[in-house]
Amino acid sequence: MSLLFTLEALRFHKLKSERFVQLIFLITMVLNATQALFPLGDTDFSRLTEFIQEYPRFFTGRNSMFDPQKFVLTEMLTPGNYLFLASTLVLLLLNAYASICYAAIYYGEKQGNSLRTSLLSLWHSLPKMLLLALYLIVPVFLSALFFFIPLPFLLLQIYFVPLIFTDGKYRFTSGIERSRVLTNGIKMTIFLSWLGIQLLITLGRSIGEAIIPPGEVGRILVASFITTIGVLMKGRLMGAYYMAFSRRLGPLSVEQVEDIRDLMRNEWSKDKRSDDDNERR
Repeated sequence: MSLLFTLEALRFHKLKSERFVQLIFLITMVLNATQALFPLGDTDFSRLTEFIQEYPRFFTGRNSMFDPQKFVLTEMLTPGNYLFLASTLVLLLLNAYASICYAAIYYGEKQGNSLRTSLLSLWHSLPKMLLLALYLIVPVFLSALFFFIPLPFLLLQIYFVPLIFTDGKYRFTSGIERSRVLTNGIKMTIFLSWLGIQLLITLGRSIGEAIIPPGEVGRILVASFITTIGVLMKGRLMGAYYMAFSRRLGPLSVEQVEDIRDLMRNEWSKDKRSDDDNERR
């Protein structure tokens, strides 16, 4: 079933609100390209890299030049490094919000809502989303102690929370609990779909890097273009999963899986008929 939703994500250009999606695409690409071309802060992390390389050797005793007094956090990272990390984090959050915007518009269209209604729902849910971002700060820092291994499990638990907030039917804590219920039994399916998209993005970047020489502006623009496509694909993936599972009440059954497959096939048939009608006109 994960392949079915991955294929749906590839159809990110299929929305009635084409102009708004194009606007999201343009803004997201400009932000990513600007960060790559004119990064804020200092991108030299040589001291931190040296620490990462020498730290394990200190405990194994293998040709270590490690001096604990030399590697102090305030000396390993400069103020410019902190600025660069902060700007990168802001860009990641903006990319995530662009995905959520696309997902909300996609889901709204499937529910028969206008673009204006979907945008108003996004606006009203913004305070809850900001609170969610603050709520995630502590778990993210704690997961860093374990090499971010627990983070994917947490993110899969709250995968539907942004769209639940845009629905406006649940409060903050009940929305998180509702997302946990909806994702129960399908977390691995969602993860495999997301992983498939990530592999496609990585493949696209690798092809671009193989064709365009290092240091060329075109290489950065191609990478930003592919990153932006990935943002929209992940948004459509979230919207498609929420559309399919938002009315789920209990454990996932074989009959429900078949119904979901039929639902996705019907959506593809509707889009094909719509394209045929547009061509006739």
